[in-house]
Amino acid sequence: MNKVELIKAVAEATNNTQKDIKAIMEAVQDVTYGALVKGDEVKLIDGVTLSVVHKDARIARNPRTGESVEVDAKNAVKCKFGKTIKDAVNA
Repeated sequence: MNKVELIKAVAEATNNTQKDIKAIMEAVQDVTYGALVKGDEVKLIDGVTLSVVHKDARIARNPRTGESVEVDAKNAVKCKFGKTIKDAVNA
């Protein structure tokens, strides 16, 4: 499901316009990004948690050439799923 399909499905399920749903979803996205940039954890519905984790610098290997490559330290987004969604997917 892409963004357009998601907006359409939510609009139909809630009897709202697609324009309203798009605005709401973009606001949720902006708030979520802002919280992650500050280093905060974001807990979404049914146990989906987004957080920022720090990845240290390391030496990696280019699989094509076998050459060692330095990878800089960076922050990455981690997504953790709760029991509710795991059970739903495995039902």
